[in-house]
Order: sequence, then C-alpha cells, then structure tokens
Amino acid sequence: MKPPPAAQAAPVVVAFAAAWARPDLPADAWWRGVTPLCDDGFARALRTVDPARVPATRVTGRPVATQGPSGGLAVYEVATDAGTLTVTVAAVEGRWVVTGNDFVRAVS
Repeated sequence: MKPPPAAQAAPVVVAFAAAWARPDLPADAWWRGVTPLCDDGFARALRTVDPARVPATRVTGRPVATQGPSGGLAVYEVATDAGTLTVTVAAVEGRWVVTGNDFVRAVS
C-alpha cells in the first residue's frame, strides 16, 4: 500500500490538537473525539488520560513540522493557549494516524 500524501499529515494533527484541547469534556466524550485520529495502541494509552488535567483549552497556532513528513513519519508542534503540543503521526494502512504526543507548558 502506498503511503498517504504528505499534505494529509497536518490536517490530522490539527484535528487531534483540537480534540485533545478539550478539558471540559467528560472522559468518554473526550476519548471518542481523539480515538479516530490515533493508531490502536496510542488510542488505548489515551484511555488513562483524565481530560480535566489537559492544560490547554484551545489551539492558537498552525502546526509546524519539526520532522518530515517523509518516510511515513512526521512530527509537528502546535501552539495552544497553555504551551506547545507535540504530535507524532505515522503512515498506517494508507492514512496518517497519531502515534504519540507530548506537551510543554509555556513559562509565564
């Protein structure tokens, strides 16, 4: 199967960041929002996240690629109202899926 177009990676990152930055949602609703964008293993790991502990409430910037997308892997940084969300995506079965994330709080 050929990899998905590189241009399709950033929209997946944007959708994930917007779904992730929703600490106001109940855990099940939050999880249903992020899961369709993730690979199975990462989706299972996100089951343990308490969305009330997610520090960001909104995305404030466009995704900036810090690696790729090439070779079926890409890493993006996305500015939020509380810091920088780093999202890793991989080409899996013809589409880009989120395989990991990290967050660095802004220093105020």
